[in-house]
Amino acid sequence: MKTIRQVLNSLRRDHAEAYKSRADQVEQDLQLRHAAVAAADLGSVDTFRYEERALLAWCDRLLVEGRHEEALAILRARGSSFWVDQDRARKAQWAVCGRLVELGGKVAQVEREVGGTARTPWVDAYTRLGGWWEIDQIHRQLDTLVAGLDDEPELGAALVLVRRKYESVLQKMATGFTAAFKQAGWQIDGALPQASVYAQHVASAGTPVAYFLVDAMRYEMAQELAQQLASSAAVQVQPAIAAIPTITKIGMAALLPGASGSFTVTEEKGKLGARVDGSFLADWSARKKYWKARVAGGSADGCRTPGLDPGGGAICSMASAATASASFGSVPMRRMLFRTAVSMA
Repeated sequence: MKTIRQVLNSLRRDHAEAYKSRADQVEQDLQLRHAAVAAADLGSVDTFRYEERALLAWCDRLLVEGRHEEALAILRARGSSFWVDQDRARKAQWAVCGRLVELGGKVAQVEREVGGTARTPWVDAYTRLGGWWEIDQIHRQLDTLVAGLDDEPELGAALVLVRRKYESVLQKMATGFTAAFKQAGWQIDGALPQASVYAQHVASAGTPVAYFLVDAMRYEMAQELAQQLASSAAVQVQPAIAAIPTITKIGMAALLPGASGSFTVTEEKGKLGARVDGSFLADWSARKKYWKARVAGGSADGCRTPGLDPGGGAICSMASAATASASFGSVPMRRMLFRTAVSMA
């Protein structure tokens, strides 16, 4: 038996196409796909093509039954095999399986923690290392993988169930956080308000700062960006509590200079907006005009996302310290701030 395994390993390694052809022929001749062999009884090596498909289907069943650890064990042992590594489409299906296993396990953990106590430290629970933000990140990555599949996801039942559980736990988080936020008088002690970001991290920096205001950049996206930048720079992610209502025209205005001293949400001539330092700001053009009038050497041009409404696009803004001006072309940036905010409501 040892010799046979060595020969097969050699064929797979050195003559992959010939091995696939012979293995497929044997599988067809013996009708192995219809042999009703339980996935749990398959060997540790995927000799035939049908085996990895059977194992993937088994993972689907395990996830539906909530047996995440068993599904994880299969993923680790068989998620990379001869048949998977030979086919990009198969690797993509197993990648979806990996994210589903992660999401299912993390959702179960968060669900237990959300209902654990009426005195949940909401911001810390969401933003800490390994916190609740991870379910949002994993879910986004899962959706990206599913959208890139050539075929329908083979873990269809697990995908529906895990997504449903994810939505359910999000609802619990939003309901619990909103109730706690209201009870606290819409204030969170010790947390950075969104309106104080510019004053605390840009105006007082003492050095030039590249200040990026990116709409819809969720906290979990900031964490992913920080991970990507970590190898080339010292990176710190600090949460800020979003101004309410948590919509673009209010949140972007809260990040402007002067917001820490004078910021209110109001209506003027039938338009909802924010009043910052006496100026009513209801759209991108108003915020741009306000920015240029208050930041010496600053630029609020460029980086609007094509195809999006200007009020909802990304803004790449150059901010400077109080006593110095800066520009992308002439001054090396010693600090770069990507501003996002926490909102579970």
